[in-house]
Amino acid sequence: MIYDAVEQAYAVVSANFATDFAALVAAKGVTGTQPVQTIVKRQTAELYVSLNAVLPAIGVYGLEARTQAKLQTVRDNECVLVFDYYAEGTDPVAVAKQVELAAEALLMSVDRISSAASGLFGAGELLGAVRVVLTEGFVEATQGTYARRAQVTFTAQDRDTGL
Repeated sequence: MIYDAVEQAYAVVSANFATDFAALVAAKGVTGTQPVQTIVKRQTAELYVSLNAVLPAIGVYGLEARTQAKLQTVRDNECVLVFDYYAEGTDPVAVAKQVELAAEALLMSVDRISSAASGLFGAGELLGAVRVVLTEGFVEATQGTYARRAQVTFTAQDRDTGL
């Protein structure tokens, strides 16, 4: 259920984010961005930053699932997943633009999930099923370094059969 959804969402974002992000950066004519360096499973930005992940980075994790008892060996699930992007830099405006474009590129991955033959048959399809939250901050440990984060939270539908 959640394990499968995280694995499948990770596969989609790993395969597509870099290309989508580069295309958006080129299309918008934005300069000073950095490509994603790390994509991890089951880690929030707080965790992968504390583990010294090379930034910018994306964490893919599950928050919760809603389901029912199996019916005819089938269990339909709705999982809540998060793409958690974090970047730092010395120019707060460049970091802000980078994170805004990253959020857009992550939405493109959400769009692809249901057609990726990944086992998830729907992702973020209902109005309000995707939430994008941008944060900003100052990294105190490194004076003059600014941080931004984009959390793209979405529902994904899955059907468990067998086990």
